[in-house]
Amino acid sequence: MHAFRIGKPEQHRLAVLFEDITARKATGEALRESEERFGRIVERARDYAILRIDPAGRIVEWFPGAEAVFGWRGDEAIGQPFSFIFTEPDRLAHVPETEVETARRRGVAPDIRWHCRKDGSRVYIDGTLTPLTAEDGSLSGYLKIGQDVTERHAADERQRLLLAELQHRVRNTLAVVRAIARRTAQNSKSVEEMGAHLDGRLDAFARVQAMVTRSADGGVDLTSLVEDELLVHATREGEHLSISGPNVMLIPKSAETVSLALHELTTNAVKYGALGAVEGRVRVDWEIAGERLKLVWAETGLPAPLSPPASEGFGLELLQRVVPYELQAETQVEFRPEGLLFGLSMPLKGNLAGY
Repeated sequence: MHAFRIGKPEQHRLAVLFEDITARKATGEALRESEERFGRIVERARDYAILRIDPAGRIVEWFPGAEAVFGWRGDEAIGQPFSFIFTEPDRLAHVPETEVETARRRGVAPDIRWHCRKDGSRVYIDGTLTPLTAEDGSLSGYLKIGQDVTERHAADERQRLLLAELQHRVRNTLAVVRAIARRTAQNSKSVEEMGAHLDGRLDAFARVQAMVTRSADGGVDLTSLVEDELLVHATREGEHLSISGPNVMLIPKSAETVSLALHELTTNAVKYGALGAVEGRVRVDWEIAGERLKLVWAETGLPAPLSPPASEGFGLELLQRVVPYELQAETQVEFRPEGLLFGLSMPLKGNLAGY
């Protein structure tokens, strides 16, 4: 500031003061430019919900991004308590009030949770609440900024579920392998016999695991399960084999059990039954009857009448005890003169995908 005196010494003097406001003007212009830039940013940030609330928690500014994310127009949102974008359980738990208190005490409060949209749907927000101060340092309100990360959250949740499912499946797989090895050892007369049986059973189990991983939804097609098991023994549908039934997708756990049953039936048919006889024939049919899936494995054309085994081996134990227990099913094993008959009736719910 500069002072000048006007007039002669003997006269009354007039003091004129001039103040240099260049710095103040520059500061004001910089502030206006900053506010304009902020305004342009929030106008374009449609993926970010930005709103300003007063110290009492009521919305005083509702930017375009907030409308794009939450669905409410500015005239619908301004004046409302900002808690109206929170879910009802969070409102009842006083989450909005806790968020404000945290922001006031710590300078920022995280806001990573589900919120409500105008159409009744939910949106997952990753954001913060920050206190705003006036020129005198007093609290003037809060600025809330949140990004819509619903898709990313869904992807993270899918990954978490897939990891949990993988861990669960690994544990189950190891349990099944242990059970197969234990029962094979108990029903084998020699190490060589055990090795041969164990290899075949583990191969059958591995094939169904491959089917599960190839399927996007984890379901296993019953037709493919039957065909793959028979193809291992070079048996194709034709003169000696017929396969018929509707499209059926088994859940992985049920597919594992059915696969092991088919393996035992196939190896038995090759060694002692219809697949090892010149005139032998195998028919595999299934149908959906009411709330149950019914499957029949029927062998015919044996050169000599079939008689029951002298003792119960792994295969018979699997068909008569393990399969009913694992699938909550009913099974039927008949050693008919013309060939083996196996019947399976299991509930759709808990065994088929989509039920």
